[in-house]
Amino acid sequence: MALIVLVACVNVSSSVLMILFERRHDLGILKSVGAGPRALSLSFLLAGFTTGLAGTVTGIAAGLLVAVNINEVIAGIEWAINRVLDLASMIQSTLAPSAHPFGAFTLFNSAYYLKSIPVRIMADEVIAAAVASLLLSAFAAYLPAARAARTRPLDILRKV
Repeated sequence: MALIVLVACVNVSSSVLMILFERRHDLGILKSVGAGPRALSLSFLLAGFTTGLAGTVTGIAAGLLVAVNINEVIAGIEWAINRVLDLASMIQSTLAPSAHPFGAFTLFNSAYYLKSIPVRIMADEVIAAAVASLLLSAFAAYLPAARAARTRPLDILRKV
C-alpha cells in the first residue's frame, strides 16, 4: 500500500508541476502586480491537497466497498471464469467431440482453503491510512509550490 501511495504522490507532484508550467504566464503577471510568494505557494499547495483529498476519499470508499464484499467479488470471478469455461467446452465439443470437457473452477475449496475470507475493518487503520495519504500528497504538492514561490516574475515573463 505504501508503494501505491508513493506512486500517487509522484502523480500529485507532477500534476501540480504541470499546472505550474501551464500557468507560468499567469504566475508571472500575478507576481509582477504584487502577489506574494506565500499566496502563490498556497494556491498550488491547495491544488495538490485537493487532488490528494479526492484520491483519498475515492480510494478509501472503493477499498472499503471491495473489502466488505470480497467474498461476493470472488464468487463473481468464479462465476465469470466458469461461464468462459462452459463456452470453451461448448466450442471444444463441436470441434473435437471426443475431447474431455473443462471442469468447474473454484477459488475456495474447503479441502485446502477457507470457505470465505473473514473481513475485519479497523477504523483506526483506515483513518491512519487516510491521514498519511493526505499528508504525503500535501508534501508532494509543496515541492512545486515552493518552486513557484521562488521564481522571479521577470524570469517567467521573459520565457513566455
